[in-house]
Amino acid sequence: MRIGILFALLLTATTVSAGQPVPVIVGGDENMDACPSLARPNALPADQLTVHAGPSASQPVIDTLKMGADIWVCRGEAGWIGVVYPDKPNQDCGIHSPIEKETAYPGPCKSGWVRETALEIVAG
Repeated sequence: MRIGILFALLLTATTVSAGQPVPVIVGGDENMDACPSLARPNALPADQLTVHAGPSASQPVIDTLKMGADIWVCRGEAGWIGVVYPDKPNQDCGIHSPIEKETAYPGPCKSGWVRETALEIVAG
């Protein structure tokens, strides 16, 4: 059993470090919004938050967000949070209702991964 868990961890680490994008997973609870919390970047050294393609600093940066940006928190993994955020004002990202089964976020908004310590939960 331990060898299987160790192999799975090594496989996950290899996938993340190889730069392969890791989808943000939404849903999985029929009684909760698909991404249940709203967050904003907290005090950042460069006044912007980098969004990565997966839960690792070795993943490519795919976007940056400014202080005050609304970010929907979906799932966490090893100190990183999968997030969804609009790319235009008042955009409905489709995550304010339950999604029964876990699924990779399909859009229409943007998604990616940010460091957990860079966010402040403001609702949910």
